[in-house]
Formats: sequence, structure tokens, C-alpha cells
Amino acid sequence: MNHIIDDVSQLLGAKCLDVRKIDLTYDQRIWHIDRMHPNRTGYHMLATHFAKLLHGQGHDVRDVTAPLVRPRSRKENVQWMLRMGLPWFLKRCKDLFPGVGYLLVLETSKDVVRAVRKRRGLPQHAGRSEHRFTHLNIAAEHRGRVEANATEIPSPVAAA
Repeated sequence: MNHIIDDVSQLLGAKCLDVRKIDLTYDQRIWHIDRMHPNRTGYHMLATHFAKLLHGQGHDVRDVTAPLVRPRSRKENVQWMLRMGLPWFLKRCKDLFPGVGYLLVLETSKDVVRAVRKRRGLPQHAGRSEHRFTHLNIAAEHRGRVEANATEIPSPVAAA
């Protein structure tokens, strides 16, 4: 993905801030407790680097300053996770779990097919014409749910 972003920004002449090259990018002290977003210090660090990037391109950018804040205590982090993180996670479960369940069934079914084929002494990479298979037809994505219908399709060889 990073290579694509680099290629597109170069093609369009856009400047991109490569956060991987910033020394503190992987320092836990600049990340929010959710570990997905920067905290105030992290956002300030990003703003400072963006300002330098823009200034280097001839843009008039004022100094980026932010008030100093004390880091959250472990107790405050736990309270935030219980008050904000856990409810968000539970609300997202209805969006995320169907997709995870679909992938789990898909991967598990592949493993089961491989195990059965191995036990029966059949080739592991048989083509569709050599056996019956299960076709997963994703019917629709509706209100965040993916509906998958499993239908068994006979092999053309078996039908002949």
C-alpha cells in the first residue's frame, strides 16, 4: 500500500509525509490508549512534521504549538477503555463479526476439504472437473451484513 501511495503522489506531484521515517512513530507515548490513533502529543508531532514539509515547499506556515499535557495514568486509561473503548467495540461487533465469521467458515472449509482429500488419498490440487465443490455466492451486502448462500454445484464430469 505504501508503494502505491508513493507512486500516486509522485505521479501527481503531491508531497507525502512518510511517518515511518519519523523517529518517535513507534513510541507508545505518542499513541492513544486505543493504539489506533495518536494522542495529543502524537498529533502535535504530526502537525510539526507537516508544517516543515509545507514550509519546505515554499508555503507560509506559522509555528505549530500545542499546550503541554500530562500523560494519562494507567487508571485513567482503564477508565477510558471501559467507558469508551468497550462500548465502541461491542457496537462494532455487529459490523465486524459477520465478516470475521465468513472468513473463518471459508478458511475452515478449505482445511476440511484438504483433510478429507488427504484421508481419501485424493490429489490435493484437483480441478473443479474432478469433484463436486461448494460455491459461496455472496448475495448482497445489506445494512452492514453480508449474506452468503452456500450452494452445492455438481461437477460437469459427474453430470456426464
